[in-house]
Amino acid sequence: MKDFIKCATDPNLGDLTYSEARQFLSNAGERLSTVEQMKLPPKAKRYLFQFVSSLNDAIRDVAQDARVLDNYRNAVD
Repeated sequence: MKDFIKCATDPNLGDLTYSEARQFLSNAGERLSTVEQMKLPPKAKRYLFQFVSSLNDAIRDVAQDARVLDNYRNAVD
């Protein structure tokens, strides 16, 4: 999360790219093992789920605006 916040807010790093956003999404949502998820307190799990859901929605919105939503859906399914 710290890396995402730094990347998303540091003006010296430029805009967050699609590739970076997908990597953050993968790290937060897919690479966290079941054991790691079980160790999280309920509040942290809720925040993690909200982050993953919001980031996924934002990526989907950008893909739709770029008229590549079908490509995005096919890539993540």
